[in-house]
Amino acid sequence: MTAKDVDDYLARVPPGHRSLLVDLRTALVTLLPDAEQCISYSVPCFKVAGKGVAGFGFAKDHCTYFPMSGSITTELAGKLHGFVTSKGSIQFSVDRPLPHQLVQELVEARLREIGGHRFRLATQADVADVVGTLAAAFATDPVWGVWAFPDSTDRARLLVDYWRPFVDAGLRYDGVFMTPHAEAVSVWIPPGVPEMDDENEAAFEAVVTRLLGDRAPLLHGAFEAFEANRPKDVPHWYLSLLATHPDHRGKGLGMRLVADVLARVDGTHLPAHLESTNPANEARYERAGFQRSGAFTIPSGPTVTTMWRPAR
Repeated sequence: MTAKDVDDYLARVPPGHRSLLVDLRTALVTLLPDAEQCISYSVPCFKVAGKGVAGFGFAKDHCTYFPMSGSITTELAGKLHGFVTSKGSIQFSVDRPLPHQLVQELVEARLREIGGHRFRLATQADVADVVGTLAAAFATDPVWGVWAFPDSTDRARLLVDYWRPFVDAGLRYDGVFMTPHAEAVSVWIPPGVPEMDDENEAAFEAVVTRLLGDRAPLLHGAFEAFEANRPKDVPHWYLSLLATHPDHRGKGLGMRLVADVLARVDGTHLPAHLESTNPANEARYERAGFQRSGAFTIPSGPTVTTMWRPAR
């Protein structure tokens, strides 16, 4: 069974229901670009790693969304007021369609349940979106927002240029990971290579000088402190940057992205290192297996916590 079978199924659906299901399928393709589309138990289904994540069908007077789990309608009961639901189904219609935001939450709940992957490698075409998410997320960060640009009222705009060399550097190593629309992004540096090559370093130096002027030496001192506290004697993966766009916080996307990439890291049986510039994030990293390994203070600035995740 393939996506062609789903096409054939939709062709048999009455026109009124068909438009609803085509719209739902389009939303699911966006949310699950790498999922397998098939027919399962006589209805269209999207599968990730062989497990059903979402399905849909129709009856005489309604369409049905199948969350592929008996617990999700209970978990999201507060979001399902006005829909007829059972343990494993949600009815909708032309008069009461499923909002795309609700579909996204249903999919994410199922992916959390099965440990499904929802990330992809960023490409050059994604750079603007990746940098935009980093800039928006770090605008309020204690180090890269408040300390780096203390007098700015528009830190996000400045940080667009600031983070670009880091993203360009990460792309060289296939190390920039993102959710489908850059709601969450991360930059990982593989073992045994510098975070930036000479070209990226020169670009970053120019950006720091242009954006910070007299404060540029403080930034250089901060990066020297980061470099001095990065382990040198053990090959490891380095989580350089992690960000979730403010519009998408609170959904677990950032830490799911971390978990997905750590699954790859664990396949290499090597440890991982990061620096946490925001104490609010440290408990999240600990739940992902990182342990506090040290701390350092940047020049005239806050304290940064280093964290280490042993090899698995």
